[in-house]
Amino acid sequence: MTPHKASRDNAYDVLVIGAGAAGSATAWQLASRGHRVCLLERFEPGHRRGSSHGRSRLLRLTYPDPLYVGMAAEALRMWHRFESETGAGLITRVGAVDGGGADRLDRAAAALTAEGAAFERLTEAEAAVRWPQLRLPGDVLFHPDASRVDPDATLPALQRQAERFGCDIRHSTPVTALEIDADRARAHTPSGTFTAPVAVVTVGPWTSRLLDHVVKLPALTVTQEQVFHLPPRDPSAVWPAFSFQAEDGAIVYGMPTADEGVKVAEHLGGHEVTPDGRDGVVDADARRRVLDFAAERLPGVEPVVSSETTCLYTNTADEDFLLDRVGPLVIGTACSGHGFKFTPLLGRMLADLAVGEADPNPRFRLGIPAM
Repeated sequence: MTPHKASRDNAYDVLVIGAGAAGSATAWQLASRGHRVCLLERFEPGHRRGSSHGRSRLLRLTYPDPLYVGMAAEALRMWHRFESETGAGLITRVGAVDGGGADRLDRAAAALTAEGAAFERLTEAEAAVRWPQLRLPGDVLFHPDASRVDPDATLPALQRQAERFGCDIRHSTPVTALEIDADRARAHTPSGTFTAPVAVVTVGPWTSRLLDHVVKLPALTVTQEQVFHLPPRDPSAVWPAFSFQAEDGAIVYGMPTADEGVKVAEHLGGHEVTPDGRDGVVDADARRRVLDFAAERLPGVEPVVSSETTCLYTNTADEDFLLDRVGPLVIGTACSGHGFKFTPLLGRMLADLAVGEADPNPRFRLGIPAM
C-alpha cells in the first residue's frame, strides 16, 4: 500500500482528534484500511497530562460481566497479533489474582467459563501457599493469561503503524473548536482548519469541553487518580497482578512492574477535577489508604512509597464506555479507568463506526436519538 501524503488543503477521509490509546489505535485501523486519516493531538509526544501514559497497564479477562469478558478476550488476541506484526516488545505475561466479594467471583467465574478462558478458583489457604507475598481473605480467581502492557511503548508503536499506512499525525495541534454539519466535520486549530466527512473524537477528559456545544452528552466526571510503587521485600519473588474488592466496594489493584517495584493503586479512589485545572499533587489520604492496604494484605512489599504519580479517569455513572456515532461524529470516551486493555479492539470498533461497517452497541450509546 502506498502511504498517503499530507493533504494540501487539510481535507481527509477521517479526522481522529486525540492521540491517546484509543485515538492512536483508531488512526492505525483506519489508515491500514486505505483511508486518508489525520490524527490531531493537542500535546507533544509522550506527554503525561491524560490517561494513556505510564509503564504498566493490566490486560485481564476477569469481569463479572460477560460482555466485557468477551471484549477483553478479543482484545488480548489483538494485542498479541499487533505485537507479533510489529515486533514491538509490549506484553509480559504475569497472571492475575482477583479476590473479594463471593458473588462477584461467582459471576466472573461463570463469564470466564462461558468464554472458554483458563482460570482457577483457589481457597485462601491455597492462594497463600502459591503467593505468600499476598494475603487476600476468602477464595480467589487466578487468570494465568493476564499480562502487563507498557503504555509508553504502545502509543509510539500504534502511531508508527498508522504513519506506515499514510496517516498524517499532527502533535501540538489543539482543536479549539469542532463544527459538525449534516455531512462534514471541521476541526479548527491554530494551524488551520481540518475537514472530513467524519470525525472520531477520543479526547478523554477533554470530551465535555470540546463536545458540549456539539452533541448532548451524558454526565461525565473526570477524576485525578493516584498510582504508587512499593519496593518488594524479595526482589526475586515472582508477583502476579492482583485486585481485591472490599466489603464497601472499594477496589485496590496492583501488578509487578519492569523496574519500579510493585504498582498499587485504588480504582476510582480520586477526587473530581477538570483536566486543565488538576494540580497533579498526590492525595495524602489516598497514599495512607494504599499503605494501610499494603501493611494488611501485601506482606511481600515494604509498606513505603518509592515513587508515585497521578493520572486522569473519565467516568460514566455505570462505568460503561461511550462508543457511538451521531451523524458525522464518532465518540469514543469515558473508559472509566478500565479501557486501556481494550485499546486495539476499541480502535477497530471506532473505525467500524467511522466507515459505517457496524452499528453502535446499545450498551455504549449516548442515550440520545441519532441525527
